[in-house]
Amino acid sequence: MEFLGTMARYLSSWLPYLDVRRSGAVWGGTPSGLGYSDIAMNILIGRELERNFQDKSPGAQYSILDLGTYFGHSAFSVVYGATTVSKRPAVHVLSIDIFRQPQWLVGSNPGVIAFIKIYGSTEPDAIRRRLDLAFSQIGLTRNPAQLLKRDVLTLSAEDLLAIAPQGYKLIMVDCAKTPELMNRIVEFLTDSRVCRTGTIVVFQDLFDWHAPWNVYALWRLLKVHAFSLYRAGKAVTPFAEKVTDRQVGTICDQIKESPLVGETWCTAFTTLTNETMALDDFIQMFRGWGYIGSALKLECLKVGALLRGGRLDEAEAMIKKLDKTWPVQFADYALQNAYCRLQHLRTGRKDLSLVLDTPAHRFRNSFIAKKLRNISARIMYLRPIRSEQMSEAG
Repeated sequence: MEFLGTMARYLSSWLPYLDVRRSGAVWGGTPSGLGYSDIAMNILIGRELERNFQDKSPGAQYSILDLGTYFGHSAFSVVYGATTVSKRPAVHVLSIDIFRQPQWLVGSNPGVIAFIKIYGSTEPDAIRRRLDLAFSQIGLTRNPAQLLKRDVLTLSAEDLLAIAPQGYKLIMVDCAKTPELMNRIVEFLTDSRVCRTGTIVVFQDLFDWHAPWNVYALWRLLKVHAFSLYRAGKAVTPFAEKVTDRQVGTICDQIKESPLVGETWCTAFTTLTNETMALDDFIQMFRGWGYIGSALKLECLKVGALLRGGRLDEAEAMIKKLDKTWPVQFADYALQNAYCRLQHLRTGRKDLSLVLDTPAHRFRNSFIAKKLRNISARIMYLRPIRSEQMSEAG
């Protein structure tokens, strides 16, 4: 299993900023759900996949599965990484989405509005034309991204294998917006044909309040030792690599109707004990690594777990405790979001503009505190990225 051995050793860059900057110049103002570190990791993974692909025969290719296209930035950044190794990369990306953006986004996001004005819609044809242009600007004569408009719940492993009979080297998960979708995705991740040993899996919504089952699914996969966990820096979302074929069972095993119509985040998907255990394990792990920012985000996800479990008073007490101890070097967006969600459940009225206005919050948002955080964020661009294996199969 050569790729498994080289992953931790070579997935590194002393100055990822240069490639991120160059790829960003091509992507321009096209909408994206990726941050600086996400783009840097995608480029590095794409580079390493291309470097490790051994079949040099004409027409040979390896496949990447992109579950959730949005506007195609994940696919583009991985392919960009492959082009740093070869000007004729062997990569093929299957990007699957329903290609339907919520009306509030279409009507209010300047980037989305501008995209529709230029390309006419957010349908696959429009995104394909944008990707055609982006890939041509980095020297490719063909678009290696295949866009498939399909609900993942209607897909089978056979559908995926019909396109990539040898399975997928990288699976990017960005569409697990419901517990049912998460269950289907885990079926793919534990299928030895679709996701083989050595496949990298990136949960792009690992810290997303709207999709709390992502972190729980990763925890379950690590617990049965089907995957090994990697870290690559405080600002980089940890990723996993499949190390053996093992069954994990149904991840979201106790799905209940959300008490708020249209608000999937408060859908209970397993027992509160299970969810809390997973979050506590990751919080302890991240704090041990010194990843305090990530640990704080997970603490706020614990508030969400309490809300899903109907423990509103406990959730409020936890918010107050976090507010008092929240380090000034970290913005408290996640905490404010938790407070808004608590109030939504208490009042039945959604208002994400609410502010937990306390002396601690005001101090964290003073001019000096904001300035220091801004400087720290800029320094992040100069930090190297180097992956390190943190867990192994047992």
